[in-house]
Amino acid sequence: MLSRLLEQRWPVTAALSDRAVTLRGKHHYLRPEQWNLIEELFQALEPFDGAMVFLSGQQYVTLSALPQLVQSLKKSIQSSAFETAPVKSYQAHVIEQITTRWQELSVFQPESPNTVLVADALDHRFRKLKFLLVDDVLKNWAAKKKARQPNVSEN
Repeated sequence: MLSRLLEQRWPVTAALSDRAVTLRGKHHYLRPEQWNLIEELFQALEPFDGAMVFLSGQQYVTLSALPQLVQSLKKSIQSSAFETAPVKSYQAHVIEQITTRWQELSVFQPESPNTVLVADALDHRFRKLKFLLVDDVLKNWAAKKKARQPNVSEN
């Protein structure tokens, strides 16, 4: 919606400043600093749009891409340099929330396997598990190998 508003900036400005369209004494227009805020907010939200489009795909597995997606979202938000105070505040808040919400995403514990990491290990696109620490990769491979072996006590 913001992209459409930015595309139509000048027609919107012209329509709102036309006295035939607006009521007398009322000036409905966005100031230049408000347009700058909209532009920066659009840039800040753009990575989330790409992530949403990717995660809504139905022709491919999306769960296994979650750790990489979260890392790339965090990296793209951190690397952006914004000028306006509200968008800087938004940036800091989003980084904090992503870190808090997804901190356990790439943690492997053999006693309670992380479904996302198991999906990553089974997905050929992420078989090297580059987003994990080396110790966690080894633990994950060991758990996967153990899960593949038939249990002797069940026979």
